[in-house]
Amino acid sequence: MAHAKNHHHHTVSHSGRSSSLGRTHGKATGRAGANGAKAKSSTKRASPRGKPAKAARIRRGTVNSKAPWVFVNFPFHERNERLFCGFVAALVCVGLPPRIVAKMPAADPQRQIYELLKPVQVQLHEMSYVQRDLHQQSGFRVPRFNMPYELGMASSASKHNGHEFFVFERKKYRLLVSLSDLSVDPHIHHGTAEGAILAILDVFGRRGSPATPQLIKKVFTRLYREYREIRRTHGWIFRSYCFQECVYLATVIFADLTTPKAGRP
Repeated sequence: MAHAKNHHHHTVSHSGRSSSLGRTHGKATGRAGANGAKAKSSTKRASPRGKPAKAARIRRGTVNSKAPWVFVNFPFHERNERLFCGFVAALVCVGLPPRIVAKMPAADPQRQIYELLKPVQVQLHEMSYVQRDLHQQSGFRVPRFNMPYELGMASSASKHNGHEFFVFERKKYRLLVSLSDLSVDPHIHHGTAEGAILAILDVFGRRGSPATPQLIKKVFTRLYREYREIRRTHGWIFRSYCFQECVYLATVIFADLTTPKAGRP
């Protein structure tokens, strides 16, 4: 599916086996999974401004390749780009590199989604996109049900394993109306990157990382500045390659901010 402004699609980024997640927190448990497929490209990897040496030390395909990771089910819309950058920055900083799915084969998509998500131990589902969209081909203006459908798969699968899922929303109490049968408390981010950072820390804590809200905000600020540059050549963050670049950049920026500089204690 083309990366339309308000289409929810699916693509897996990065490769590598998922490992034991360690410590996670939350009220809801759910199924999560996706084997990341390593994307190949001849395009030169972007580096944070002024940090070419540090960026060169982390090669493609090696960033957090053995780290536990989470699947993020997010509404792909232009108004969510900054918010999603906040999620990416926060997850990288707490040692949980995110994965997304952006394109699914047309044949038997339910089985494809299930198979892709099986290995994942944790899923994050953002459930704020509740308005109606105009479908260009049919002319219908309808709500999109892909997000709650995939959350339903996670909720159902959670009954049979110990995997976890967490739900996020922009507004307090709205999920009680839009999805009243789901008995979980969503984590509220208020539609801001800053809110996303706090929500991720609420769910996972720092996990032994030096990450603080202030530090993650610095990572996000630099990441989002770089993202606006690479978006011009690689498309938006919900395309697989651009998403991988953003995860990579967040990793490099975080390392730069937390690695002791030469000559400093």
